[in-house]
Amino acid sequence: MFLCALCVAFVKSLSTDFPSVDDAIEFSRLSGISYEIDPSAISDCSEIANAHPNLFYDDLQCLLFKPESNVLVVSSEVHNYVGISYRGTTDTKDWITDVRARLVTFGHDSQHPIAPKTFDVQVHDGFNIDVFKNYQEIHDVIVGVIAKKPETRIVVTGHSLGAANSILCATALATHLPERFIESISYASPLTGNVNWINYVNSLQNLSVWRFVLMTDLIPRSPPFEEYRHPGHTIQLDKKRCKTYYLHYGDEELVYTGVPESWKSDSFHEMYRSIQMHHLDYYTEYITDKCAANPDVYYNLEFMQPLHSADMDDIMIDIA
Repeated sequence: MFLCALCVAFVKSLSTDFPSVDDAIEFSRLSGISYEIDPSAISDCSEIANAHPNLFYDDLQCLLFKPESNVLVVSSEVHNYVGISYRGTTDTKDWITDVRARLVTFGHDSQHPIAPKTFDVQVHDGFNIDVFKNYQEIHDVIVGVIAKKPETRIVVTGHSLGAANSILCATALATHLPERFIESISYASPLTGNVNWINYVNSLQNLSVWRFVLMTDLIPRSPPFEEYRHPGHTIQLDKKRCKTYYLHYGDEELVYTGVPESWKSDSFHEMYRSIQMHHLDYYTEYITDKCAANPDVYYNLEFMQPLHSADMDDIMIDIA
């Protein structure tokens, strides 16, 4: 059974325009920058420039840094984008965010939801808190940039905890800026919300959500609660090739298969390796050395279909 059987209130319309290999490399690098900044010692863009004069590559310009959310907003004239990058887990505060895994209303609070109240769109509490600490400031910076340069791309990125936060932020921006196209390109995101959440995200016409998962990385299979789901498309970077799964769970009508039934359990066979695979450097290395060098094999721009799968044991996932 496919997830689409659950899609009653929302019509799936999420973008299927694949990110380029250059984008995959660019935003993995931008995700990495966030790890270089110590939020306990730096509070704004000017302090980043003083402490890390060579941190920004090409023409990146810092527009906003909020240490309490570990989020950085930059612009690039060369690549024509404004990028929002969330940092992943590095300290005790981040771990506390990770374990606050109860489901709550997506938005500032239950009285100010992002999605229509009647659809009960719920997300991970810790991620939700992190994003909405500074969301309005981020929103205002983005609006200011596109007011001056309407053609500027808006891309939200991050790794691990930062990836989850980036998906929530991108969805909020897509909701509040319906005339603008928002791109979400993230790495190793944990699961973020309930079925209504993914139905809502996947219904947005002005949003793309691409989640890179490296081999058996454990974090994209977490938290291990049945009610949690992944929105958007999954680009699975495996040892011998890349597999891309439409809306992660597939679509029966479009004849797209979802991730195999063993997708979650595979991470538990070799726990040490699954944890090791989570490091952002391995993602960047794979994309740079494999995807860019041999895109026909390692950056397949087609969604997986049952008849095209090289693994005959792959079974369309049943999440009912």
